[in-house]
Amino acid sequence: MRYFLFLRSSRLRAVSIRTYHYAPPGRWQTYFKACLEIVYPQYCPVCHHLLAPEMEGVCPDCLLSLPLYHDKLLHAADRLEGSAFPFEQLLAGYQFSRNNAVQEVVHSIKYQRNRALGITLGRVLAHRFALSPARYDLLIPIATHPKREALRGYNQAEAIARGVSMASGIPVATETLIRNGRHSQTMLGREDRLCSMVGAFSLSHDVPAEGSRLLLVDDVLTTGATLVAAADTLALTAPESLTALVLAVDE
Repeated sequence: MRYFLFLRSSRLRAVSIRTYHYAPPGRWQTYFKACLEIVYPQYCPVCHHLLAPEMEGVCPDCLLSLPLYHDKLLHAADRLEGSAFPFEQLLAGYQFSRNNAVQEVVHSIKYQRNRALGITLGRVLAHRFALSPARYDLLIPIATHPKREALRGYNQAEAIARGVSMASGIPVATETLIRNGRHSQTMLGREDRLCSMVGAFSLSHDVPAEGSRLLLVDDVLTTGATLVAAADTLALTAPESLTALVLAVDE
């Protein structure tokens, strides 16, 4: 896919932005996965029961039992205020709280190399919110620091975006955002997190066209500092709209 890119010098020139369209696994990939799981069986991160080969990262019963996010209860969109380019909307799948099933799911994706679960839940989000190329031009996953991504083996936000792309057909721009520094925020409040995230992201040369409708993807919304910092950076590309899509909202 080709786009005209908006550069920081405000000059326009025709170049290619690297995007990826992800498709569901084919017959041979499914067969290989089934063989692999004979040697390395997979378990549901919530109920810990053995998963059948056709199950992707979580059993159906546990998937249906995950508590959904309700904006009327948490008003999490308020946490995204203050960015250089305002978010048009917050789309959130589940409600994260300490020791609930969503925490188990997120922990499995981030720390137990359960990439398949991130992809599965991305597909669920795409269907739930009826996402399509008619509404959004690009999916942009929040970038992680290269050292952290190397340690984990993948970027969890990109795994979620991959699942969204599989179900919706919206291409993913994986190299647009660059993470500068590690910016650990575990013990920080919102104001401190906002300060710590200043300059957390920069743009690569692989940037969206001016006037693009962007869907920014992350795993968990806590204070909103990460998404606000990313929005400040993406504002340099002059998008038409910017929407946040998160797997879960921390209460």
